[in-house]
Amino acid sequence: MTCTLVKSHFALVANAQSTFGVADRRPQDEDTSLLKAARRTNYGLTPDTPANYSQKALEWANDLPSIREVTNDMVFSMQNVILQNEYNSGYDMMELLLSENHSFDVLAVDFEFHNTYSYDGFICVASISNQVKSCVVDVLNNNRNHGRKWVGQVLESKSILKVFCGCDNDLIRLKKDWGCFPIGVVDIQDLFYIWKERCFDDCFSRCKVIIHKELQRKLRKNDESACRKYLLDLQKPGLSFLMEVFAPHSASLGVKSPEATFADWRKRPIHPDLIKYAALDSFACIQIFHKLMTLVSAADLKEAVRMCVPKLSNYGNVPRYVPKHVSESWIDEQLLKWREYLAKNLDMKPPQVISDHAIKSISKSLRCDTRLASDVEFVSSLLYKHKICDKKEHAAKLLCEYLENDGIRLERMRNIVCHNCNRVGHT
Repeated sequence: MTCTLVKSHFALVANAQSTFGVADRRPQDEDTSLLKAARRTNYGLTPDTPANYSQKALEWANDLPSIREVTNDMVFSMQNVILQNEYNSGYDMMELLLSENHSFDVLAVDFEFHNTYSYDGFICVASISNQVKSCVVDVLNNNRNHGRKWVGQVLESKSILKVFCGCDNDLIRLKKDWGCFPIGVVDIQDLFYIWKERCFDDCFSRCKVIIHKELQRKLRKNDESACRKYLLDLQKPGLSFLMEVFAPHSASLGVKSPEATFADWRKRPIHPDLIKYAALDSFACIQIFHKLMTLVSAADLKEAVRMCVPKLSNYGNVPRYVPKHVSESWIDEQLLKWREYLAKNLDMKPPQVISDHAIKSISKSLRCDTRLASDVEFVSSLLYKHKICDKKEHAAKLLCEYLENDGIRLERMRNIVCHNCNRVGHT
């Protein structure tokens, strides 16, 4: 079962790459701030949290102003989508998104990430919508700092309620990568959960058809009792599910394809279908939010906002790659730690630096040397003594090449000329 899931994941990535292409560059190699942020994230370092941040977020939730009800049906159209990129500064777009006749504004926010060729991934595209317009912000282009600054102003504004769907990972990335600390956040998953707990029968009547189709698709029992149990156990419904229930027109557009989900969001220019995908994500969030607001009370909304306060202070776990086959050999352990060290500094997946198979080959070569096979500190000092080649994309693969093909011992590496930069003293 596990193998099938893994294969399907790689198949989806391959299909997405064939459909939308693959980026011909690594943004973190050209943007030093992006690489520095990635290294901080990879090592579990976090920016300084603003003073009394959680307390201010809770006070904001308790003093939440009233939200004006939107009764007209909102329909998604690409004519109302704005792309902020290197040709468009984006500073005038905030006025297009913020409604002038509202005493309080609500915006939906969504982010698209890339993590296939990065240790822990990074934000590539931001999408912000009100009930009329959507703005897709390219935060990796030549004007990236302006894009990030503009999005950050929206997120940290105390006069705007920010609507997310599954905000846990988004908030962690914003704090780690951008040092951005949003105020006034609500998650439609929490709002849906509150409504479900308050009015289960009403919720079930609205969701029954969608749940029945979902269970049927998964080849599971789909009678009424099974559907009720499914809804009872449903803690965090996905955006696709919520779109089917509350925004069927947006769901019928067919934009939420697996290929778009697994696309390489670093690729520039952004494919038109991906612009539509990103814009629809945030627009659907605002649609669902306003539909839910007709079903819940102001007190329920305050409770949902308060439920997001602990998420604002969560920094997540330090990412770590665990190889499929872990050897008990201490040499293998040292090599894996060294590969992890290189991957974090280069912001690459460890197997992209050195494959698991190559680690086994290197370990076999090292165990043939009696001194290396018996001295842990010596091997450890050799691994970490070498610097990393400036030509990052080939940095650590040289070691595999030397040890596998030429059988050169690790302690002699510092005296060998690097094929990439023609210098010595590193791997």
